[in-house]
Amino acid sequence: MSAEVDRLKWLHLRAVEESDLDTIKSWQSDPRLRDDIVGYPFPINDQKVSTWLQDLHPSPVPSTVHFAIEFEKRPIGLVSLRDINWIHRCASTSIYIGDPRLRGLGLGRGSMALLTDYAFRSLGLHRLSATILALNTKSIAMFSSLGFVHEGDLRDRFFVGGEWHMALSLSLLATDSHPPLAREANVLT
Repeated sequence: MSAEVDRLKWLHLRAVEESDLDTIKSWQSDPRLRDDIVGYPFPINDQKVSTWLQDLHPSPVPSTVHFAIEFEKRPIGLVSLRDINWIHRCASTSIYIGDPRLRGLGLGRGSMALLTDYAFRSLGLHRLSATILALNTKSIAMFSSLGFVHEGDLRDRFFVGGEWHMALSLSLLATDSHPPLAREANVLT
């Protein structure tokens, strides 16, 4: 068994809870992470994070679903389906691993594999997309390794660090072949 698959046995997706708010605030306040994922560029306070949590599920049929990524029983990041269109069966994805020491270990890939499995098998979605800052080559490689296909370039899509940057548009269809990493690691929860 590979080290990555062994490590993924300790990886789970779960609902975001109030006890996660301080950790999420610290991640979203880290300018290096925020700039890599092109996150919310304004100062984050306790009230802002608390309001975000309260607004997660405003309707019975959500257009956004967030999961806390849990590794060895502690939250390490967030993974989301956004802009879910229940008619056209598509959604956008986003992910981040908050602790820089845990990046590059396959945990983001494992988490996205779990999310794609959930989106396609449990929700019946057909298409997932990701918009990634072109400079974020590690994210692009991770999405590509899961079968996401480069669809196009978005010129001057993000303003980060005082400069305009290109983004890449990637997608994955339920009918595409993609690695069964989530099932192999037996981490579906």
